[in-house]
Amino acid sequence: MAGTAALVAKKVSEQFSSIDSIDIDILFSLKDKAGPNSIEFVDQLGTAYDVLDGGSIRSVKPMTEPKYVDFKSGFSTKTYRFDTPDQLTLPMSSTATSVSSRIAYDDKHTVGFLSFMVRSGFWRIINRPMFKKFRHSLLYNPGEGGPHEVLVTVIGKGADGSHKTVRASLLDDEGQTHLTALGGVIQVERALSIGGNSGIYSGVTFPELHEHVDIALATLQEHGVSIKIDS
Repeated sequence: MAGTAALVAKKVSEQFSSIDSIDIDILFSLKDKAGPNSIEFVDQLGTAYDVLDGGSIRSVKPMTEPKYVDFKSGFSTKTYRFDTPDQLTLPMSSTATSVSSRIAYDDKHTVGFLSFMVRSGFWRIINRPMFKKFRHSLLYNPGEGGPHEVLVTVIGKGADGSHKTVRASLLDDEGQTHLTALGGVIQVERALSIGGNSGIYSGVTFPELHEHVDIALATLQEHGVSIKIDS
């Protein structure tokens, strides 16, 4: 979603002196619109990737290690491991020793089915060129639109040293394509120092290194994205 979840995580992290974990849980609507890039996610379902867990890098597989999540919209379900770059870039801009991203669909049967496909090894079988059309048909079925929700949970120590948990929700009724577009606009405005942004940087940078996070989040809210932060 073009760094929007990472921006929320960065904002919440400001309340902490040290961070144990950052969890990003995504609720995807099967009615949501989707572009061709979504197909890449389908092809990577059987591919392991690295995460930072307890201060160490370890390899995990997508659609494994489920946990139960209560989303702010009222939908409760299991979320499963999902490969996003935030899991390695967020630790670079925070003290977090663990960062995870997980995804669920608003149809519980779909996410359970995908998890079974990966765990059983069947996905490895169909992850061959001859099954490409069938494989893509399982997930790439864009709809007319649906809401997209992200829950960010940060656990660590507050400024006074006490244990602290903060949850932030991000909800876009226009879906993940709209949220992705807004995230792209935010980063372009940052790069060009427009839209209230100032300062020039050089080299490689990531969304959560945005110099004006409040301006970025205000841009999201101006375009109908709901952001709520609860201790």
